[in-house]
Amino acid sequence: MTERDITSGDLSRREQLRVINNRALVSAIADHCLQHTKDTEAARGAIAARVAALTKANANALLNGGEQVGVADMARGAIAAFDFPAERFSLRGAKVDIGANGALTFALILNELGMNATRYGALSNASGRIRIEWFVERVARDFTLTWIEEGGPPVTGPGKTGFGCRLIGHAFAEPLGGTAQFEFNRDGLVCVLNISLDRLIED
Repeated sequence: MTERDITSGDLSRREQLRVINNRALVSAIADHCLQHTKDTEAARGAIAARVAALTKANANALLNGGEQVGVADMARGAIAAFDFPAERFSLRGAKVDIGANGALTFALILNELGMNATRYGALSNASGRIRIEWFVERVARDFTLTWIEEGGPPVTGPGKTGFGCRLIGHAFAEPLGGTAQFEFNRDGLVCVLNISLDRLIED
């Protein structure tokens, strides 16, 4: 099916953009996994896990009617996939609604960060915690979301988290034109995501 086939059907503009965005995300995920995972079975498992996360993120968007989604609701939905007590997470930020496509991409990024935290970071022990904070710079209209890990194993560098960080940078930068910065502090990983708010609220 081509993009012409999609846009010539009965789908709304919002649905058309979501289909195209999903195709781009799946392509980016597959390309990145195949490029950076030498073992075929490992690559297949990595792709399957991330496509499953995309499917769940799409389902959450549909439950919200496919309209704009609150950042807090998006973040809660993303971390709900990880079976940890609520007190392991802290969410703080202003009320901000973002477009469904932006919410899908952010949900995938939080899922990737959560997977890394479960394996190597703050969710890999019994005492680690994660803070997710966001704010909008009103003059420049920039949106910033920060993922902060605390109380996990000591962090010495990218190590095994390198693949996830590369995927986040690639998946985030390509569809949304944003930036992803990583700080490997000894106390835990910090990931700062920044994007134009106007771009983020686009359908």
